[in-house]
Parts: sequence; C-alpha cells; structure tokens
Amino acid sequence: MRFTKITATAAKGVELEWTTPAEKHPKTEVEHSLSSGEAPHPDFITALQGFVPEILKLLELPKGYGDELVVTSLSINYKADRLGMVVTAKKKLAGSNAPLVLHTPHLQEANDEETGGYLSDEMVRLLRVAGKHAKAYVEGARAQVELFEPAAGK
Repeated sequence: MRFTKITATAAKGVELEWTTPAEKHPKTEVEHSLSSGEAPHPDFITALQGFVPEILKLLELPKGYGDELVVTSLSINYKADRLGMVVTAKKKLAGSNAPLVLHTPHLQEANDEETGGYLSDEMVRLLRVAGKHAKAYVEGARAQVELFEPAAGK
C-alpha cells in the first residue's frame, strides 16, 4: 500500500489515494481511493500536525506562526522510486472568511547525483507515521471508539 494522497480533518473527514501491485502483474499498480465524512481517530490528526515544525523551518516562518496552522494534506509521488512530497496547511485569518493556504515546495528524497533541497529525514519519518494512520483508517479505525469491550469469543 503506497499512499499518493492523505487528506484528513476532524471536521470534514478523510480522503485517501493509494496504489497496490496488481496480483497477476506485479509491475502494474492498481489505484484505490477512499472518501469518507467519518472523522479520523485523533491520533491521525496529531500525526499530520507533527509536520508543523518542519513546515515552519522549510518556509522560514517564526515558531509562533504555527500555533494555529492546521496540516490538511500530503501529496506524495514516487519518481524512479524516490519519494517526493508537498505538504498543505491552512491558517484562519481574522479579516477573511477563507483561510490562508500554504504549500511546501515539492521536495524529494536525497540522492547522490543532484544538489538542492531535499525531504528531511524527519519529514520522511512523519510521512511513515501518517501512512500508518491512513492504513488504519482504511482498515476501519475512526474517531468513534468502542465503549465496551467485545464479548469473549465474538
């Protein structure tokens, strides 16, 4: 399961896109998508918010600017098996009914042949954590938790 889009907010739910290898043709990928108004587990939102310090560093913004920054989505691609990503975040504006939308530059994992900006090791780690929560959402993890333990044997 390789995610290409992870979008999640407590208010609007989740949109996910991912690929898996085709069973009979391993070099062919099957594209999947899921869109749900069900709120994600709070840990999913926390995982996305983990990107805030990295966004502030990358966009050269002061630390206090992140106080109301809400990470809403990750756009992920793979070019020659190198991971690339853009992170999107929103910030409410007092004088507007629409938020400020921030996008990080598209960055890829480092390689030895190119120079320039790369995804930090921390951003790659945060993506793995967000991917784990996205996979759990696909498998049924939601904000609503069970109030009672299931009966033994059921």
